[in-house]
Amino acid sequence: MSKFLNSLTGVILLSLLCFAQIQATNPNNPPIEGERRVLYTVSQTRLDIVNFASVHTGIKYVSAGRSIKGFDCSGFTSYCLKYFDFNVSASSAAQAATGKRIEFSEARPGDLIFFGSKKSVTHVAMVVENDGEHLMIVHSTSSKGVMIEDVYASKYWKPKMKFARNVLND
Repeated sequence: MSKFLNSLTGVILLSLLCFAQIQATNPNNPPIEGERRVLYTVSQTRLDIVNFASVHTGIKYVSAGRSIKGFDCSGFTSYCLKYFDFNVSASSAAQAATGKRIEFSEARPGDLIFFGSKKSVTHVAMVVENDGEHLMIVHSTSSKGVMIEDVYASKYWKPKMKFARNVLND
């Protein structure tokens, strides 16, 4: 039941993201009070990648894991991107050198966020949504496996944020 609810949460988030995208890119739609607006356009490929990643919520963490039997953080992002023919290493350090470095404010669904200390990258996650106030990510954590959370609301992850990268090169 927990895996079903986690998957359902991912699907609901994606549906909201698609709705927000339509609202944000249609100038004939006036803003709705309290509505969150996305700050970017999103290609169908990006939406497909994030949807694919989101349905894996609930899969357990496995050190060096690269399959649905269990993922580590970089194994998860690599697995999701490779499914769509974006070949990236399963190493977070190698992923941190792939694509174009971008500001957090520019991060779009499918982009990668890197975490760590001043000297090294220790974790990677994939952006699900970024509206400027919330930066929703999907990632594999050692404590909870694959999950979706708002990194800006996390007392654990927010201070560890290092940089973002566009590895989709679009």
